[in-house]
Amino acid sequence: RSKAQDYIPANDFKIKYTGRIDFTDSLQPRYSFPSVSIKVKFKGSGISAIIHDYGLGGIGTTNYYKVIVDGNIVNEQLKMNNGENTYILTSDLPLSDHTVEIIKITEGASGVSSFIGFKVDGGEQKTLDLPSGPNKKIEFIGDSWTCGYGNLSHFSSGDESMEHSTYVAKNEDNYYAWGPLSARAIGAEFHITAISGRGLY
Repeated sequence: RSKAQDYIPANDFKIKYTGRIDFTDSLQPRYSFPSVSIKVKFKGSGISAIIHDYGLGGIGTTNYYKVIVDGNIVNEQLKMNNGENTYILTSDLPLSDHTVEIIKITEGASGVSSFIGFKVDGGEQKTLDLPSGPNKKIEFIGDSWTCGYGNLSHFSSGDESMEHSTYVAKNEDNYYAWGPLSARAIGAEFHITAISGRGLY
């Protein structure tokens, strides 16, 4: 990447982060928990995300993200590749103000991600003010049930089945797990602190 301001860096104060995130390096915040959300408002015709993903690309070590543009899901499962990559989130939008949100829908077993920034198409590389968030907040602490382990599985055969209780990343979507569903139903901002196979003592 060039040193010029050709993208919106991760430490832009108008980017809204939600979830358990390590901001030790504000230019590459790191996270692995499900439902970490990164949201921004911009003026343009499209937007991409620059992400460094540390997942190894296997059946259980690949991260997936949900992409939401102007309140509508435009990509149910955006697949991450190992290393630093630029992912087109949406394009060919009317040249106006838009909001985009990316949500990590896989749990920590899939690997760590670090967010580097957004790149706007057809507009300036700057953020706009997001509307105020909800006044309710809730945290869900749990294990596989809270992660959404296997909630997309169709009990298929072969490598992507759960015949041997193997974690299959593309079969998990935390957006449709009970916690996020409950939070959206009551209009609450939420954090997910969950790891499959672990409980709270």
